[in-house]
Amino acid sequence: MCLGKKILRIRSSPVAMITIVAIVFLLPSEKVQGQLPKAMSSSQAGTHYFTVKDSIEMLRFSRDLGSGKSTVIFSPNKRYFATVTSRGVMQSDEIESTIWIFRSEAVKKYLTTHGDAEAPAPWSIAKFAAVPTVDYLASYESIVSDVQWLPNSSSILFLVRSSHKKRELYQVDLSSGSARALTAAGRDVFQFKFKDGVIVYRAAQSGESRPQTIDSTDIAARDVTGVPLQTILFPERQRFDQYSELRVIRNGRDVTLRDPTNSQPIRLLNSIQVPEFNPLSISPGGTAVAVLLPSKEIKKSWESYEPEPTLPGLKLRSGDPGAVADSNWDRPVQYALVNLKTGESKSLVNAPSGDSLGYDDQSHAVWSEHGGDLLLTNTYLSLDEVGDSERSKRLRPCAAAVINLNSSGSSCLAFSRGNGSPLLNASFGEDDNEVVLRFGNTSVTLLGPREERYRRVNEGWQLSKSSSNVDNYESSPDKDANCPTSVSRRLSIEVRQDLNTPPTLWARDCASGISKRIWDPNPNLATLALGEASVFHWRDKTGYEWTGGLIKPPGHVPGLRYPLVIQTHGFYENEFMTDGSFTTAFAARPLASTGLVVLQIPTNHNHLNTSDEVPDQIRGIDSAIDKLDSGGLIDRSRVGIIGFSRTSYHVESLLIKEPSRFAAATIADGFDASYMQEMLFGVSTSPHDTQKIYGASPFGETLKQWVEGAPSFHLDQIKTPLRVEAIGPGSILGEWEIYSSLWQQGKPVDLIYIPDGQHILQKPLERMASQQGNVDWFRFWLKGEEDSDPLKATQYARWRELRKLQEQSQGKSVHSGSR
Repeated sequence: MCLGKKILRIRSSPVAMITIVAIVFLLPSEKVQGQLPKAMSSSQAGTHYFTVKDSIEMLRFSRDLGSGKSTVIFSPNKRYFATVTSRGVMQSDEIESTIWIFRSEAVKKYLTTHGDAEAPAPWSIAKFAAVPTVDYLASYESIVSDVQWLPNSSSILFLVRSSHKKRELYQVDLSSGSARALTAAGRDVFQFKFKDGVIVYRAAQSGESRPQTIDSTDIAARDVTGVPLQTILFPERQRFDQYSELRVIRNGRDVTLRDPTNSQPIRLLNSIQVPEFNPLSISPGGTAVAVLLPSKEIKKSWESYEPEPTLPGLKLRSGDPGAVADSNWDRPVQYALVNLKTGESKSLVNAPSGDSLGYDDQSHAVWSEHGGDLLLTNTYLSLDEVGDSERSKRLRPCAAAVINLNSSGSSCLAFSRGNGSPLLNASFGEDDNEVVLRFGNTSVTLLGPREERYRRVNEGWQLSKSSSNVDNYESSPDKDANCPTSVSRRLSIEVRQDLNTPPTLWARDCASGISKRIWDPNPNLATLALGEASVFHWRDKTGYEWTGGLIKPPGHVPGLRYPLVIQTHGFYENEFMTDGSFTTAFAARPLASTGLVVLQIPTNHNHLNTSDEVPDQIRGIDSAIDKLDSGGLIDRSRVGIIGFSRTSYHVESLLIKEPSRFAAATIADGFDASYMQEMLFGVSTSPHDTQKIYGASPFGETLKQWVEGAPSFHLDQIKTPLRVEAIGPGSILGEWEIYSSLWQQGKPVDLIYIPDGQHILQKPLERMASQQGNVDWFRFWLKGEEDSDPLKATQYARWRELRKLQEQSQGKSVHSGSR
């Protein structure tokens, strides 16, 4: 079955003209899916293996339901709970997201039954499908997000992203199952909150408030000094509204909130469109909302505020409301209270937010039950009229502060700990006199967040309890995530999975302690041979400890040495291993299904942006290969590696420094610390990571340091067949240097161009092009195998020509492959 999605390939034979040709990608045929890797036993002829198509079509749970980051969200009356799954649809190139509803009583009853009783099935209350067209921050993103129950527990509000990039606000009723849009078609809703009959939301600016721009077709020339190259060449791709509007829906009327002083819409900055950095917190009674508004002025005292330690160049400048020195931010923001009827706003803290100077504590505004206090997070406090000791503390932002709205007084419960331990969440506790804070711990990944509880004592707050390793995601229907047994038959719902077990939904009766699986959204996976994944530990020569994920092929034969593919850029040991750390280029289990061992490795972050960054990664990769070889698991003459984004720099450097180490490699949409990328993208960006790596700018005498260190000046050393994946016009510019250099030298290089893809690929057909392309690529170079599908004949004809180049350059034969 032919699909009409086109991915451009650039011909890579040096004896032909460089042309752009269209290749139509196809669904894998049954023959391909059932074809056995040659290293596997013929007795497995009837076995089906996990493929790229299986990964794309697998139902995956969303983890961003509601503000608690939970997998499920209970209705206020606890009678129902909802969850969202998403999957790719190959035929339409869409992501399909479904909202599922469970009845709590049916689940409780099932927990008390014995024998072979069937688990209660959920029902699909709403289903949406769209082609993903925006850049997401993670893989497997849903087009349904921000699910919120209405207080009557009979309806759900949520956002749906269309194929035109816009998000609309929807409501679905449980009784009728009908879904309706609450916002106008074409209006892009970034975020919303509901309380006491009022919906407040943030949306893209309307035409009346969007700043006027000059149409380039009406003028002969434009001044583009200081404008990034990709913005000049591809303005339609770089369009970004600086501001969004604040709107309110009350009694069925949808209106824009306007500043009464000038009648202009109240605008919020869009520097970050992540909800955690843009709180919308409605007051009890629905009369006001706490938000982060652009600061109207920068006071002289603000210049003293200290930035996040790893960003020493950031500085606020007084007298210039639109400038944060050495930063990509447009201007600082600060907490304010907006009246939802009049539009009048007033500052809550006479200071900017911590985000303005690089602190990554999440930004929350939480009202006390009676509305007298506001809990604000990640904000500096005023430096006015405080003693020297208190002023010294306030140079850093307060991770969590309580503002009394009656007295305007403020109390800082805890100052920011920096980016190594950011604040994840904040809330009032059992009453308005207790506050609960949760801090992360990015340096010790095996530990959960740290929880701290504070009590009000007289006019201040004191730490009353501290504990570590608390759960990060709250799935209990009540405030207490521990689900205490004192309340009979309370439910706790969670997703369980591990490296080898696909995600399923489990319920636990907290009174009895009984837990059962209530839903497997992917029962078909039980019929597939998945191979064994395990946690793999090793040390490099410096003693640094590495932890990765090792996948052996299905039907692994002890004593048989297998080809190895190393995948980079992170490892998640508590999740079912399918692709790897991301969906661009990586295809861990599908690669293993073809008879390859796959090692998924993390990045050593100890010396990022220094000259030691690459040596750190090389030591880890070399030592992993040595350990796997000494254990008799791999054939070290047949090792491949994949780099994506930042780790493309690591892979490219490895191919230069150890030209005989790898039999094949891929880099995808990558940063490579090259001179050309610095020239292309160094305008209007700061700070410069590449200049930090080489300790100098690439001009004059210090250019020598770049010539010595930058991979782009040493591409003649590369001998490994290289697949280069470029995503979008900016990426093709950035990847052209390595491609052109290798092509002109007659080296085996294949350039794949995905013109409309995202950095982290989401579209099913683009994922198929990237991931299945790599499965084919490494089978060809590491095992000498070709897919028998005749529709891939052109691909293999091209690769055979590359193999001839490889044989000529090495003076020997490489794997001949099947015909």
